[in-house]
Formats: sequence, C-alpha cells, structure tokens
Amino acid sequence: KANSLYQFTIDRTNPATFGSKRFTLVIRQNPALAYHLLDFNAARIGSSSHVEVVWHTENEQNYTNFTVERSNDGGTTFDVVGGLQGTGAGNYSLVDKNALNGQNLYRLKQEDLNNTITYSKVVAVLIDGKGNKGGDNKLSIYPNPATNNISLAIAEQSAGNTSYSIRFMSSSGIMIKQITSSQPGWQGNISNLQPGTYLVRVINNKTQNLVGENKFVKL
Repeated sequence: KANSLYQFTIDRTNPATFGSKRFTLVIRQNPALAYHLLDFNAARIGSSSHVEVVWHTENEQNYTNFTVERSNDGGTTFDVVGGLQGTGAGNYSLVDKNALNGQNLYRLKQEDLNNTITYSKVVAVLIDGKGNKGGDNKLSIYPNPATNNISLAIAEQSAGNTSYSIRFMSSSGIMIKQITSSQPGWQGNISNLQPGTYLVRVINNKTQNLVGENKFVKL
C-alpha cells in the first residue's frame, strides 16, 4: 500500500534463486495488526448546539479514512458532518457545529487498508436548548416505527460503573421482556414482538431511579 515498486535480487550462480516456480511473492495482512475501532461516543458541548464526536482506534496507521455522519430522521438517512485521515495517533475527535434541535444520531464510517467500509454503533445526542442535563426524557428509541431491529440511547450522566434494566411493556402494562445493559444504550431484535405500541422503561440499577421511558410502534 505504501510503495508501488518492490525490488529483489536473483543470484544467477545459485539455481535455487531462479527458475520456474522458485519464487513466490505473497502480500497479506497480519490479522493481529488489523484495524479496530475501540470506542465511539458523542456528547453535547455545554448548552450550545455543538456536538463533539470522539473515537479511539488501534492499527489505523495513515491509510484509514474516517467520516462522521449524522441523521435527523431517526436513522433513515445520514448526511456527512466531516472527515479525517488516520495518522496512527489512535485518538480522534470532530465537532459538529450544525446539530439540529431534537434527536441527532451519529455514526462513524471507516474505510481501511483493503478499502473495506464498516460503520460504528449509532450514538444519540439530544439538543433541547436546556444544556446537557436539561429535558425530562433521557431515552431515545430509533427507528420508530420499527420492524425487526431497534436501538435505545440513554442520555444519562452516571457517576461510576452502573448497569441499566431495560423493560418492555405492552399497551396493557404487562412486562413482556427485560434486558440488562452495562452500556448507556442497547441494540437488538424485536421481530418476535407482536405488532402494536410498546412502552420501554429504563431503570438505573445502581440508584434504582427511573432514567426515562418512551414508546415505539412495532410494525
């Protein structure tokens, strides 16, 4: 990838160095040195409409391309916020100065050495005009309505290690599913749910406080 020309020497006095099928050149990537995204997050900067996107990587070197994308329609479409070229530093950030009021969904597009494109998890940031701690609803659900898969984003500033109890309630108030997540978010399959409207309630297992609740429609 770094060079277009490689040189080697043939010793004509040594038959082992030349002749049919006596030389093979193999170029492949060492799996142990492959690129990996270690972490991806986004957070509102104070009470402004700016959002800082931060990610950590390994083995990206100087040939990995990063593109930050944002969606304001529940994840149906994504627009480019900006991009960076990998430098091998391992730590990167980009500020979105054009986030919109409401829910902003961010993801990281990555193009590696082999021109393979992958995407990070989706992170939700709510801009509500009240700062990072404003607003009553700290739970975002997308896409909504949903058919097969759904994602939850918990906008809670929690001190120390904690986990969240995610409870799916039917329209009649019966809990039909419960999940524990150690991260402020969850992605999963809901294809086994019957069509209808569901309430998702999130409890902080450390404080036993209600973090938030929101409804979604299963098609």
